[in-house]
Amino acid sequence: MMPMNLSFKKEQKKVLITFSLIEAAGSYIFATIQTLLIFYLIDELHLSHAISAELVGTIIGMLCLSSLLGGYIGEYLLNYYVTMLLGTLVLSLGCLIMVLANSENTLFIALTLISISAGLIRPNTSSFIGKFYDQTQARESQRDFGFNVLYVAVNAGSTLATFSAFYLRNKYGFNDTFFVLLFVASASSLMMILGFYFLKKYQSHRGITLKSFFYTLILLIVFVLFVFYILKNPLFADIVFIVTTIFCVVTLLLSARSGQMHRAIAFFIFFALGILYFCVYSQLFISLLLFIHYCVNHQVFGFELNTSQFITSECFFILCLGFFMGKIWIFFENKKKSVLDIDKFKLSFLLIGIMYALIYGAIALSAPAEKIPGWIIILSFFFMAVSELSLMPIGYSMITKIAPKGYVSLYMGIWVVTIGIGSKLAGEISSFIKINKDVVSSKQTMSHGLLGLIILSVLGIVFCFLMRKMTTPRVS
Repeated sequence: MMPMNLSFKKEQKKVLITFSLIEAAGSYIFATIQTLLIFYLIDELHLSHAISAELVGTIIGMLCLSSLLGGYIGEYLLNYYVTMLLGTLVLSLGCLIMVLANSENTLFIALTLISISAGLIRPNTSSFIGKFYDQTQARESQRDFGFNVLYVAVNAGSTLATFSAFYLRNKYGFNDTFFVLLFVASASSLMMILGFYFLKKYQSHRGITLKSFFYTLILLIVFVLFVFYILKNPLFADIVFIVTTIFCVVTLLLSARSGQMHRAIAFFIFFALGILYFCVYSQLFISLLLFIHYCVNHQVFGFELNTSQFITSECFFILCLGFFMGKIWIFFENKKKSVLDIDKFKLSFLLIGIMYALIYGAIALSAPAEKIPGWIIILSFFFMAVSELSLMPIGYSMITKIAPKGYVSLYMGIWVVTIGIGSKLAGEISSFIKINKDVVSSKQTMSHGLLGLIILSVLGIVFCFLMRKMTTPRVS
């Protein structure tokens, strides 16, 4: 085992830089699609607001739901690294088809492949890094720091995406914007191929057979057809997400071995909290994004911001605070006052509730036909950034600590599925929050929606209080 010395720091740097770049590239692609998709559906395909909102929620959900497939392939058929490489190749193919897309069907095929690639990459990246820290016997705070670094990289990609998405669309159009995504995806595939050499000693030596590759291919083909059918038939998606939720719960119960039931119970609690949080959080790319576009003054401190650049401010805050937040958890651990994961989740619900309360207050204090000040959105996104950092990277780190042996990647997939289920619920909620060019009616509708989101945030805080004892004894 590698001791905690300069050698560890060197190896940690190598691993974190490689996978931070991969995650940043993937995040750039996914965030660009999330930012532009609802406008593409409304402006280019001329779909209604309600249908577009539900579709966006479904697509974001499928980006995450595919993590179950990716987690299974990485854990049982291939290995973490090969599955990630396969994911970057599928991502490149999806971006290529998106560039060539000239109809709803070809667009849905592209989105299907991109959603599957997310499932192949995301859970296995976190599992690979978790395994690295297991091999090096790293402390819990060092593990949390590593996942914070990874999450900052994710948001570096998101920052660039949100800053440039509307600029590229307005100047060059949707098609050329998608071509940029193809270039980024191809670069990430090349990096993963090169990684076979300089990360070889951390890759699993489990034999990969022709049979396992065949099973993987069959699973991918079936899943492509499955996702495409869901996108063409949105009503069927509701059933799929309900069945997926049941599947996740059953999987958690089956994974609980003798003396480890507490692990499954603890993760189930975090699973439920995650769904609730992402239901609230994912409004960012649906109703809140439309609200910023139509009902917010884009002049901020003398600068003209486009719609997606408001979201850039949230990503910027994450970049600035990510390392700091990681150091805070290390500071408290060194002081023998470690902050429990459940308390970090509680903090995240409190802060996102404050964020929505600020926007609600700005609407209430402004004249009916007046757009609210842009600086209010930027201030609220500060609270959202700290909220996000208190839950998302901690969730990934938490899984590598509590998942039973042999279930790490699958648990990672289930955790990412919470984002999918929450996003699907967010889409359903957003379909009732109709935002358009009519500022008066849009502000009124958004106020009602914000009240609901604030109530959900309060419920999250209460649930954290009630469940604290059930996660405290052995999971921290």
